[in-house]
Amino acid sequence: MCNFADVIEERGIIKGRAEGLEQGAQQNKLDNALRLIANGKLSLEDIASCTDLPLEKVQELAAGKSA
Repeated sequence: MCNFADVIEERGIIKGRAEGLEQGAQQNKLDNALRLIANGKLSLEDIASCTDLPLEKVQELAAGKSA
């Protein structure tokens, strides 16, 4: 038999995993954008398109502002 506390705990675990995966995916986009910026072969617009990041965020990264 499953009790309410177990259900709540399981939902919390599932939510935590989903949030962790989302954070990891976002960090991966930022890391890729930084590598592409350092490579210097693509425009910032192209980098934004390739990484699925907003152009403004890519511009901030290129300017050396914190991610």
